[in-house]
Amino acid sequence: PFSCQSIANIIEPWGCSKAHQDREVEMLNFPPKWHDPSQDELSFANELLEFHFQSAVEELLTICQTEVQSETGDEKEHLKITLLRIHSALQGVMSCLPELRPSYKDGRSKVVEPSFFIAGSSGSTVGSSEMREKAAELVHIACRYLLKERTDDSILLALVVRVIDALVNYGSLEYDEWSSHVQAWKLESAAIIEPQCNFIVPFHAQGKKRPRWALVDKAHLHNTWRCSQSSYHRYRTDANVSPSSLMVNLVKDLLDLSLHNYETVRSYAGRSLTKMLKRWPSLISDCVLTLTENLRDSKALEHVVLGSCSILASQTVLRHLTTDSASLSSFIMGILGSSHHESIKCQKAITELFVKYNIRFSGISRSFFKNSQSLADRPGFLGLFSQINALGFETNSLHWR
Repeated sequence: PFSCQSIANIIEPWGCSKAHQDREVEMLNFPPKWHDPSQDELSFANELLEFHFQSAVEELLTICQTEVQSETGDEKEHLKITLLRIHSALQGVMSCLPELRPSYKDGRSKVVEPSFFIAGSSGSTVGSSEMREKAAELVHIACRYLLKERTDDSILLALVVRVIDALVNYGSLEYDEWSSHVQAWKLESAAIIEPQCNFIVPFHAQGKKRPRWALVDKAHLHNTWRCSQSSYHRYRTDANVSPSSLMVNLVKDLLDLSLHNYETVRSYAGRSLTKMLKRWPSLISDCVLTLTENLRDSKALEHVVLGSCSILASQTVLRHLTTDSASLSSFIMGILGSSHHESIKCQKAITELFVKYNIRFSGISRSFFKNSQSLADRPGFLGLFSQINALGFETNSLHWR
């Protein structure tokens, strides 16, 4: 016969932080136990990372540099499996693998110093920055190969974007996990939280009761968010720190992928590029000049214009226009000089970009006029008004924008 247990021993007790009963307070004050890995566990994790991550990166380089004498389908499957191995390894270690080391203008050491501005950590350090940098270098080579040889394969290009995002956007994997977890919590929380009035007891409860595992899950959710933010804003306000050449190369790859002819690839690459630009504002100016040149180019293809408008319409870029006169001048002239595009989709995207900028526009920044010497170095801003007047009165009628 089966041994029967009482339901009270099977179901975890419920409680809330506002409860007054000693039993519930004792249950809720019992903190979760965080595992502190031993040296043997860290050594084993490093071995796994070297086997599954480094070997996959080297294999990816071999595929791209060696002309494999096999059918195209076999090479595609080999590339897809290798990229999935790399992304799975990065997703497993998350921010435990140290980030890419930036460049310092004052000649300081390139060692990434820990920051305690926002507490949060995914776990103990596994691997090294050199491992991530080597992977970034080889993935850049693989991306160039795919854009040249397999530009019509959206699956492989989307995988490359995911790998680049995991490599260069430190903490983005934690943020994605937190975002999906938050949505699931919103959908499921109503089913696991007891309402204040349950029509059984004659009084309202002091707080909403829930099982203890739900409280632990919420604490883990908050810790995941803090992990994603712990180093995200570390370099935004430091003028002595700039992105390394590896980061710049990967940003160029994302910029090219965000202008791809497949909408799926453009969407993935655009989101990743926007996150990168938000963390490194020094990269925005060059991207704006490139994207606005696409708007002025009469030979630009439709997907290039659509991708350019998508990036320019991001909040990060629009906010940057209020602080950089060269970017503002290039943006305005790109909008005004884009009427030659015949595609309906292009004109719709440009119009939406113009309207969105108009809504957010709050006037020219005073910093543009404080230093006249800095303006002399930027003839684009000095000649902006004359160029706008030439557009407006050249045909005795104002430009429609």
